[in-house]
Amino acid sequence: MRIKRLVLSTLLFSLFIGLSGCLRAAGKPAPSDIYGGYEYDSCVYINPLSSFMPIKGHMPGYIVAEYSLTITNPDGTEERVSVSYNVKKAGPEVFSTEFESIGPDIDEDAEIWQFFAENERGFQIYYVDSELWLAKRDSERLWSIYRLASSDE
Repeated sequence: MRIKRLVLSTLLFSLFIGLSGCLRAAGKPAPSDIYGGYEYDSCVYINPLSSFMPIKGHMPGYIVAEYSLTITNPDGTEERVSVSYNVKKAGPEVFSTEFESIGPDIDEDAEIWQFFAENERGFQIYYVDSELWLAKRDSERLWSIYRLASSDE
């Protein structure tokens, strides 16, 4: 009888721990959840007025940290941008008025978090269905959205 109780207690405890982890993963992400090194993975959106075409292997690397976004250009030069985070849940409509023409196909059920990397250079960070997107905008328009992949080993 003691063994059955012990096994049952262990199973219930394991289930509770597992569910707790799932609930945290599905909740509001913290800025520290995205800290790390990233590289360009693909282009989600490029403004049709832009003359730039991103090419994998020829794009900067990015380091997202507590107070900065560091951009390491292919030639090795670095630019550090001061950032301040304010994590906020959003929906696909966050992008709907931003596109000059057809934008990316974002599922209406997509889980989108704006990290509002407030800074003087117009970078914004979005966490879209477990993908990290880096957007670049100026005062008038959205110029690009890049999907980033972790470069941390």
